[in-house]
Amino acid sequence: MIDLRKNFLIYGYGISGKSISKYLKRKKSFYKVYDDFSDLSALKESINLHKLKKNIESFDYFIVSPSIKINKNHILYPFKEKILIDLDFLSLEIKNQIVFGVTGTEGKSTICSYLSQYLSDSFKTLIIGNYGNTILDKDNFEKILSKTKIIIIELSSYQLDKIKFLKINHAIITNIYSDHLQYHGSFSNYVKSKFKIQSFLIKNGSLHISDIERMRYSSLINNQIKN
Repeated sequence: MIDLRKNFLIYGYGISGKSISKYLKRKKSFYKVYDDFSDLSALKESINLHKLKKNIESFDYFIVSPSIKINKNHILYPFKEKILIDLDFLSLEIKNQIVFGVTGTEGKSTICSYLSQYLSDSFKTLIIGNYGNTILDKDNFEKILSKTKIIIIELSSYQLDKIKFLKINHAIITNIYSDHLQYHGSFSNYVKSKFKIQSFLIKNGSLHISDIERMRYSSLINNQIKN
């Protein structure tokens, strides 16, 4: 579980970086912000590269934008086990909500939308994640969550590659086609990243995938379950 009393570095100040910055500020957590491509000197919480390298051991967690590839040459590579993304912090806020995680190469947003439309007749639903919506930066996000029964999270392979603490009740894989190979290195690694979604299922959680997709990748499914 994430300890909000620890020291955080936000690496990358895009949409997710700004969102988690607002969240940590409200929680009165200590954090610094660094971005490879932006001048953040006007930001009180910013840290330059020289100071980051000098003090990197002082940070307990490193929050990155999901699409950042942490390869062996990256400054954060020695700290891979401490890397988080914004969705990890949702695990601290979820109480009694039912969480659906949706991934796949195509159709993620469509499935999220269909689920929301179907379930919203009976429950208050919320779609977040790669769908384009965030919630942690909302001033009243606790109130929003308290009124929400179903949380639907669209998950990219980038996000699944880095998430550590998020827990979901139902996982859905729409399909898998060749994509993002520059990031993952091979199609096999890309497939494994998609099936990693089942490692975030709660006890007795369910994985939903078509029989065709299940047969295509049955050996990888079994390997992922064993691991």
